[in-house]
Amino acid sequence: MVLTVAANLGSVTIGDVYNGDTELTKSTHYTVSEGNVTLKATYLDDLEEDDYTITIETDQGDVSAVITVADTTTLTADPATVTFDKNTSGEDYVDVEIEVKHNTTGVTLSSVNNGDVELTSTTHYTVEGLVVTILKTYLETLEDGNVTITFKTNKGDVNAVITVVDTTEEI
Repeated sequence: MVLTVAANLGSVTIGDVYNGDTELTKSTHYTVSEGNVTLKATYLDDLEEDDYTITIETDQGDVSAVITVADTTTLTADPATVTFDKNTSGEDYVDVEIEVKHNTTGVTLSSVNNGDVELTSTTHYTVEGLVVTILKTYLETLEDGNVTITFKTNKGDVNAVITVVDTTEEI
């Protein structure tokens, strides 16, 4: 976020910068260049969702601005729905790969759940980055029907539905 401090005549010298009563640290929390104060994304990411009053001290008086910090992260599961077939001869008898997609950085997966049951990595699923592979050895133990898998991340949760079927013909 860039806050520009402009003077009517001549140049303006930027002094200290505050968030409320807390003095911010130049280079850690913000940068200054040609009258522009840029709050660093790493600093803003650490703030809770709320309104903040940023005050910039200058040689021509203080300037304040109210900023609103909001989390606009969007998480999706791709695919959001998929079918698993218990029929070992069927084309859908495969591990189910689901990617957690997002519109931001720094998303990390904390757990994978089937309802209230937390699944176990390497036993029920594998993970590479944000691509989760639900293992067929786990899926074949589930009852036929829709299973909602919840991917819990540091930026929120996202669900995918796996429809478990069995097309094996009885003899």
